[in-house]
Formats: sequence, structure tokens, C-alpha cells
Amino acid sequence: LLRQGVRHACEYVDMECCAPAPLRDALLAARGRSLIIASLHDYAARPAAPALHAALALAHHGGRADVIKLVG
Repeated sequence: LLRQGVRHACEYVDMECCAPAPLRDALLAARGRSLIIASLHDYAARPAAPALHAALALAHHGGRADVIKLVG
């Protein structure tokens, strides 16, 4: 579904950060005009600052994600 969203130039495609790395990398490489939302869902706990910074770094994907969405 994510690949189809990029293929059909959806304005935004919401990619889960826990998806397999090859899928994330392929989606980011093939994004075309689509903007990528990197989502991270963690309902288990409210992370302390160091863990939150690590989660943001993961979601950022080296600057390739356009929007970061944290849910928890």
C-alpha cells in the first residue's frame, strides 16, 4: 500500500518507523513528489528525554522524512 501511495504520487505517505529497514529505504528512495510522514507509536510508556531524542533520531531517517509523528 505504501509503495502504491508513492507510485500514484499521494501528497503524504505515512511510514511506520518499525517497518523493516529495506522497506523504509526503498520507500524513501522512490518517494518522488510524495512527502513522507515517519510515524512512531509507543503506548507502553512516556519515554524520558534521552529515549525521546533517540526516537526522534530514528524517525528523522537522516533528514529524509518530511514530518515526524510520535504517538503514545
